[in-house]
Amino acid sequence: LLADRQYKSAKQQSQWLLQKAPHYLPYQTLKIRLLLAEKQYQQAEAMINESLKLFPGSGSLQLLAGEALLFNGKFEQAATIVEAYIQSHYSDPNGYRLQSRIAAQTNQTILAYQMEAEHHYWAGDLRHGIEALREAARQDGVSFITLSKIENRLRFFQSELTAERQIFGG
Repeated sequence: LLADRQYKSAKQQSQWLLQKAPHYLPYQTLKIRLLLAEKQYQQAEAMINESLKLFPGSGSLQLLAGEALLFNGKFEQAATIVEAYIQSHYSDPNGYRLQSRIAAQTNQTILAYQMEAEHHYWAGDLRHGIEALREAARQDGVSFITLSKIENRLRFFQSELTAERQIFGG
């Protein structure tokens, strides 16, 4: 219902579910996602903070917290939470996608492209990852150190793509 933007029905279902099991994490995350979808960002942030008291190590709540903070304009806090998430869930493309969005909102274009590249890499889309890294390298103001990191990652992505083509063809 949430995916189909049937918010009224989704809200009714989530309320029913939360009445049956108020401390069940999937039901809480459903309610939070609904609040975010309805642009009730401050309420979502408050519910996330309460849920984090019950489930302090929850990765899904960390991502939702980053998203709520982003929507509430708390970019530095959002970046800190998402960076911590990425440290402990480095292979989850969702963390990189959110970090890319935060970087874009704070005019960190190079970082946004780098994080977008990581998102594509961990999602198994090397071609788009390579495109994002190339775009990062083309940006004005890229430092020598950052450019070196981008070029190293680009070479790695390209070698992975070459190996993929050798194994699977194409």
